[in-house]
Amino acid sequence: MTNSLTVIVPFYNEHLYLEELVKRLVSTKYFVDKFIFVDDGSTDNSVDTLLKALDEHTLTAEILQKENEGKGSAILRAQSTCSTSHIAILDADLELDPAELINLWRPIRDGQEKASFGFREFRAHSSYTFRYAKGNRIISFIYGLVFNVVVTDVMCGYKVIPKDTFSFSKAFSSGFALEVDIAASLWRLRIQPYECLVSYKARSRSEGKIIGWKDAILVIGRIIYLRLRFKKTINK
Repeated sequence: MTNSLTVIVPFYNEHLYLEELVKRLVSTKYFVDKFIFVDDGSTDNSVDTLLKALDEHTLTAEILQKENEGKGSAILRAQSTCSTSHIAILDADLELDPAELINLWRPIRDGQEKASFGFREFRAHSSYTFRYAKGNRIISFIYGLVFNVVVTDVMCGYKVIPKDTFSFSKAFSSGFALEVDIAASLWRLRIQPYECLVSYKARSRSEGKIIGWKDAILVIGRIIYLRLRFKKTINK
């Protein structure tokens, strides 16, 4: 079976970024089979901005709209409508460059890997805060320790995974813990993702950055919960 790719972009009140996002996604048309944007109940003019941008840049995409239930719900909604072998999950905030998707897709397209994760190098010019950068490293360390795997940046939102990864759960996390849900589901499938360095440009609080220490605690709790939940399956 030839590998094929759908790009899923969940968004909520991202009108400031959607036009530029669509413009950058145009460069990926030659290897992406389908684009799906999921409006997670935006209250601004995000949908109108998106429609205008798609028309201006001649990008064909499906737009799904739903109530605000979080990123996990948005991805599950989009996944149910696509028929490609793989899906790429891309946030709309442009912290990660859509043009780099080819680097994550190439080893899967060529049949060398089954999944790929992006990882970020936090530098002075590309970090949100010291605590954010170190917190991400600590979470990846805890995830690796608990699941006994090497993952450089489990919280990076740039992931390309088999579509059927989501068949293991209909109740994925709605927030940031979704990233460890995906990683743990691949672990359950005995798939070790290929890792690819991606560039990163952090948003500020004023630009919409909302993650904090409480989110980190929730993610760590989710890691422990998932390991206990999947323990019986792996031991069979």
